[in-house]
Amino acid sequence: MLTQAHIFCTIAMTSIIWFIQLAHYPNLHIPGAPAQYYQRNASRTGFVVVPLMLVEAATAAALLFIHRDALHLIPAIFLALIWLSTALFSVPRHNQLCKSGYAETTVNRLVRTNWPRTLLWSARSAMLLAFV
Repeated sequence: MLTQAHIFCTIAMTSIIWFIQLAHYPNLHIPGAPAQYYQRNASRTGFVVVPLMLVEAATAAALLFIHRDALHLIPAIFLALIWLSTALFSVPRHNQLCKSGYAETTVNRLVRTNWPRTLLWSARSAMLLAFV
């Protein structure tokens, strides 16, 4: 059950991140959009992704603790890199938009710096499915 929950969350996040990368973030280009728009957007997006990310991280940690092998270590490292990228790049850009409203350079950076997360989640899904 633990493995299935982990794989489910990873595949769900992979699907979501591709949607965010290709459709959602580019659509944040709304010149003149106030900070309140970005605050609502972040809140609603967080309602979907935060629980999945937390369960994914918890199940990854549990699986790594139980198995302690490279098959679980590499995807866990990728997940740590996703969280690091989220903390260093995505969250600060969202905070800028939530504070100041639309800024073209901020949205462009958000789109550009989201590619590593998109590729890492895709690689995680591929690895986990290959392991099964």
